[in-house]
Amino acid sequence: MDLLPSILIAEDDERTCILLQSMLESLGYPIVGSASDGREAVEKALSLKPGVVLLDIGMPVLDGLEAARRILDEMLVPIVVLTGMSDDETLEQARALGVQAFLLKPLSSKEQLRAAIVIATTICERQRADSERIDSLNTSLESTRVKTMPRALGSFGLTRRETEVLHLLAEGKANAEIGVELGLSPRTVEKHVEHILDKLGVKSRTAATRLVADAGRRKR
Repeated sequence: MDLLPSILIAEDDERTCILLQSMLESLGYPIVGSASDGREAVEKALSLKPGVVLLDIGMPVLDGLEAARRILDEMLVPIVVLTGMSDDETLEQARALGVQAFLLKPLSSKEQLRAAIVIATTICERQRADSERIDSLNTSLESTRVKTMPRALGSFGLTRRETEVLHLLAEGKANAEIGVELGLSPRTVEKHVEHILDKLGVKSRTAATRLVADAGRRKR
């Protein structure tokens, strides 16, 4: 029999928290801890590493959406958002953050709770598998870019990341596109471009691209 995941309860309403504890215990889920505000939820999620987080959307100090964002920025974990609201905008914001399941309050049955936990866990497993595949592809792509960059550019002292950015510049990509492909903010890409131009001793992206092309021709 598979072990059930441990649960962190992040709920500021005491009666709802007690109800959740009772339901989880009757279902056999181990409870690893509880939090009564959003900031505490983030801290405990990161320190206790629960199998699933039950997160109320209307938490004090830090609301549930922001708490979910901070948790998912640091670790991929199944999150079930508990909400008394059913407006599409709020649910869409939660989905965009990567939240996997939702449960409307007041809670009506422990079977609904069990179903939400199973859904969140299943979706999170798919997200992990997708993330691993993407990381593997990115590693392979980055290695290929570094290896295929003309050796004549090696004397300019570019870092691995700068080499990747330069390769994409040579493909005609804009900063925003480079940021999406490499997982960087536009501002970070802009700083990399500044460093690349400085190291290459050129004034523009066009000149840097031309330098790459010229180096490639010399390589052939």
